[in-house]
Amino acid sequence: MPTPVEPLRLLLLAHEPFWYALLRDCLTAPGSNVILLHGENWDAFSAGYANERSTVLLTTPDLQPRT
Repeated sequence: MPTPVEPLRLLLLAHEPFWYALLRDCLTAPGSNVILLHGENWDAFSAGYANERSTVLLTTPDLQPRT
């Protein structure tokens, strides 16, 4: 019996809504097993998804942490 595959969650941190729309359009391929989420700050990520093993965080340059 096949093992169920958990969908990949992509969380995009971006202030500008066009980034979300652009990425969403790229992920609409049939059979895509990706859930696209959107947040506008680090609190949105850490509150709901920091401990989720299948969530990948993407950010625009202005929201990347300072080094």
